[in-house]
Amino acid sequence: MTNRLTQAVKNSLHKKYHTKNMDFATIHKSGVSKILLKGESYTCNTNLKRVYLEDVWGYADATQYLDASCLVYAFDNVFIDVVDFSKTDSFPEAIEHSGDQIDYTKRQGTHTIKIELDKLSNNIKTLVFVISAWHTQLSDIISPYILFNDPDTNQELCRYQFEDKSTGEMSSVIMAKLYRPAVGSPWKVLAIGHLGKGNASNYEPIKLDMKKFF
Repeated sequence: MTNRLTQAVKNSLHKKYHTKNMDFATIHKSGVSKILLKGESYTCNTNLKRVYLEDVWGYADATQYLDASCLVYAFDNVFIDVVDFSKTDSFPEAIEHSGDQIDYTKRQGTHTIKIELDKLSNNIKTLVFVISAWHTQLSDIISPYILFNDPDTNQELCRYQFEDKSTGEMSSVIMAKLYRPAVGSPWKVLAIGHLGKGNASNYEPIKLDMKKFF
């Protein structure tokens, strides 16, 4: 039994369900950490002021880039604008994109998107988080996942790890959306995990697919 439990911890660490520095006492006390499966939703703390989203991916040989994008929608579900590695100043006070952060030794890439929720204008309802392969296919990307943190409390709010291995020739995944039913309402996270076409140079297929999730 001890050996099984030890291996289970190793498997969890390998799959990034937890990290070496994760404070489980804080997580269990707060009751807010949750690994989301496709279609599941999570209501955030009513005091949540900001969210940091981290997008992590791996690659096998030649460096591959997996872009993280934040598509912004109004309350009428009309697309407003996008924040990505090449367009970082659309919402200068509210949304900040880190650009590519590559660790060539680990063969791993990271994007961080920092969102100041209280600085978003009242007409914004939904933030959609998309990962897309740049000049390649998702099949060339290893274990992408997204992680939401509350930087004020240093708590992991939730994470979503894409599990579908049959990506074929698809180039993007609509990973999740962060939305509020009304101004002043608590924000919610919905894991989507929808495979599709498009990338950071062509969002039209992604925006078309997103209409299914409003």
